[in-house]
Amino acid sequence: MKAISFINIKTEPGIYYNKKIKDGEFEKFANNTHQVVVGIKHRNELHQWYYKNHGWYQGCYFIKNPMYPTMTFDYFKLLLKKMVLKLGFDEEGKKYFKGNCYGELNVKIVDFMNELMIVLGRETQNQNWSYKDTGGWKKGYGNIEDRFKIIDNYVNNDLLV
Repeated sequence: MKAISFINIKTEPGIYYNKKIKDGEFEKFANNTHQVVVGIKHRNELHQWYYKNHGWYQGCYFIKNPMYPTMTFDYFKLLLKKMVLKLGFDEEGKKYFKGNCYGELNVKIVDFMNELMIVLGRETQNQNWSYKDTGGWKKGYGNIEDRFKIIDNYVNNDLLV
């Protein structure tokens, strides 16, 4: 089985309001974070799991911009578009990862996100870029690594029965 996942860096970012990572934390970063969505590509053998588990969406990372408020929103968008071209994203701002299992893809995505922070640091001359896995859209949803383990477990146990 080939596992396929993607990240969407959203080259036309929005500004997020009224959501919290945990009490009081998100508001501090409301204007200096950027959402990077992580999803899986739909496959026939995952059809039943896919529709019972919120489809393609697996979670998101928030990139923390250490240059706020000196970096303008427009400059940030230009920086993202430059990164997309440099790091092999498609025109929609998506980058696909392939592997034998979703756990393998999680490692690739984390490695990529770490590399992205290094590239952003080089590009802006600021080494304080970071990101955070926010743990999904509802309590108990799990972080991205947990979600990929659940898919692998489904594939290895439920599909092979």
